[in-house]
Amino acid sequence: MTRESAPTLVIFDIDGTLLDSAATHDRVAIDVLARHGLDVLAKPWEAYRAFTDSAVTGEVYQDTHGVPADPEFIAELERLYDKEFDTHVASGVVDEIAGARNLLAELADRMTRTGRSPPGRSAPSPGPS
Repeated sequence: MTRESAPTLVIFDIDGTLLDSAATHDRVAIDVLARHGLDVLAKPWEAYRAFTDSAVTGEVYQDTHGVPADPEFIAELERLYDKEFDTHVASGVVDEIAGARNLLAELADRMTRTGRSPPGRSAPSPGPS
């Protein structure tokens, strides 16, 4: 694979890279878990053994009920969380990290100029040979 044919990959980390979403993430997670009888604030964050949402949810469930959570229950809570979080982001209550929109526009422009197709867009048609 030549450099010209190699795919262009851009990876962004989570919270705080493109959106200032940490507060919204926390609020939605706390609300979703509370509606299912789980109190994620029962102990300090640093006391959790892992920091992924599913691991924390599983730990809260085990602390509350004394048994491990059914993986399907954890998956359902994650689906509920994702739906509510997406609703919050779409409503504009989450702020953009300064410059993120410009960065994404510049990346899309560079991809278009090099004949690559940015997500959600078709690649430009090749010109006449």
